[in-house]
Amino acid sequence: MDDIETTTNAIHSRVDNIEKLHRNEVKILLELEKQLQKENLRINKIDNYQQKQQNQIGDIESKQQVYEDDLNSLKQQRTTHKQFMDGFEKDWMSVLNKVEKLGNQRLVGQYSIVELVKMRQEERRRISNLEKQRKNYQQELVRIKKQQKRNQQCINKIEIFEKLNNRISNISKQRKNDEFRIALTEKNLRYEQSKIAALRKELKRNQLGIVELQKRRFSTKYAIADLENQNNLIQFRIAELMEQREKYKFRLNTLENSQGKQLPLFQPNGEGLPHYGNYKSVILKGNGNRDGSTKRGNKTFAFHAVLTKAISKPRRFSVIQYDDVVTNIGGAYNPISGVFTCSVKGAYVFGWTALVSEEYLCTELMINDKIVGTAFSGGKGISDASVSGSSVIVVKLEVGDRVWIRINELFPSVDILSRATQFSGFKIW
Repeated sequence: MDDIETTTNAIHSRVDNIEKLHRNEVKILLELEKQLQKENLRINKIDNYQQKQQNQIGDIESKQQVYEDDLNSLKQQRTTHKQFMDGFEKDWMSVLNKVEKLGNQRLVGQYSIVELVKMRQEERRRISNLEKQRKNYQQELVRIKKQQKRNQQCINKIEIFEKLNNRISNISKQRKNDEFRIALTEKNLRYEQSKIAALRKELKRNQLGIVELQKRRFSTKYAIADLENQNNLIQFRIAELMEQREKYKFRLNTLENSQGKQLPLFQPNGEGLPHYGNYKSVILKGNGNRDGSTKRGNKTFAFHAVLTKAISKPRRFSVIQYDDVVTNIGGAYNPISGVFTCSVKGAYVFGWTALVSEEYLCTELMINDKIVGTAFSGGKGISDASVSGSSVIVVKLEVGDRVWIRINELFPSVDILSRATQFSGFKIW
């Protein structure tokens, strides 16, 4: 029995550990699922952002090509304008030199005044045209500078988009790493699920083993109780047979003495009588009863047992095992099973008490699976108080009848307190 209880406790502790592991695994799985959902949302955001960036990069590349073409054409125009300005400055300098020479030398004799006037007018027109061209070239330079500024802005945007491309490539690498981590997490999740399935199978096997061990334990307890009851009956029968044997020997000795024969086997005072185990032969003085025989069936039976361990929330129809035996005359009460077994028919008195704390409890006296008596204990609504319920009943029993106290199906969720919960009984005739 101790080995079975030890094995049962070990299995219970193992089952508790498995349940704790199972709860921890479930928490880990829930956390992994939340992380996986967050990673999926993050990946979707990255995909959308990457798609937008790719579209913007395409637009920027097309604009960059246009800007490059414009920049090349502007560079060519600038070169042409520069060459033109160089030629214009040379012509202007030559004109100024000629004017200066004409002014200094006063070539009046060589050229006529009309020709000089015409030449001067032509030079003025030429100078005005050159001034207009110069203004146009200056305006063109201003426009070119503005275009260069815009091109520089485009170049800055292109650099920004190159940085974005680098960032997108880094995000792509990070995404690959995240996908690898997700795959690894899914693999670990499948592994944990397989472990949980294995633990559930093991838990189921352990539960079946616990049920089987409990069945074996109850069957063993009942078998032990039956064996003890049979042993008590056998011992009682042996005592009766030894008593009859001594009675017949005494009568034989008395008859032989009355005939004048002296047999020194047994003395009237009982000396020389043999011992059989724990049972001593008894000499009846005189003839015993009036008819010369002993009274069969008048052996004394009385017991009183107390509950030493409180019972918390007992099961319905469970037997209360009063384990501390104060009195057990006749040995008919078994503290292991909590059952009284009748070995001599007659009338018996049984009484029992159940003490509960702040709840209701109904107990029943059973005789061979039949309800014979009921006791009700109630303490609900009474703060810091314990209330007991008792009952006494007189019944007639036959040999082999079994008597015990069990929990009723009503109000099972209660605590039964110890010491004040008792079970007693005795034979009256």
